[in-house]
Amino acid sequence: MKTIKFAYDFEKLPEGWENTKAVLGAFVVKPVMQIVDSWGKFLDYDTKIRNESERRFIVDFEHALVLFFVHLKSGKVFATLRKYNDGNFKKYCHSVGEPFLLIKSIGE
Repeated sequence: MKTIKFAYDFEKLPEGWENTKAVLGAFVVKPVMQIVDSWGKFLDYDTKIRNESERRFIVDFEHALVLFFVHLKSGKVFATLRKYNDGNFKKYCHSVGEPFLLIKSIGE
């Protein structure tokens, strides 16, 4: 099964998300500055770490894949950013409609 890793327990993710599954519903490619300019508070949503009022994950890339998932256990829809590169584009382009295992990687 394909996996997607999250470094922190982000608020956008359902409670108890670790080692559960979500289906990739869609994705778009956007410059990060266009996301900031036209999607309002999306970066706040995407980078907010649960129970950390001021702390955010830092987005340090120029182009992003915005991935839209449906969590299978809760039904919650969430989005997440991934750095745009050829490898990530191919991985996610060919994975729409497929389940991913949600894994906590580095971080807290």
